[in-house]
Amino acid sequence: MKIENEKFGTYAGQDVIKYTLTNDNNVSISVLNFAGIWQSYMVPNTRGGRVNLLLGGR
Repeated sequence: MKIENEKFGTYAGQDVIKYTLTNDNNVSISVLNFAGIWQSYMVPNTRGGRVNLLLGGR
């Protein structure tokens, strides 16, 4: 499992951090430290790419 974090933006003068966990099957979930928002749920598709299953993901 791979765990990454990156600055996603700012709110009220504080950094919003995005944490991404990716498993061995290339499925990942990203969560923001701003209210625990589930930002993305990426899964492999049949064409070798990846697709976000959440609506409104950035």
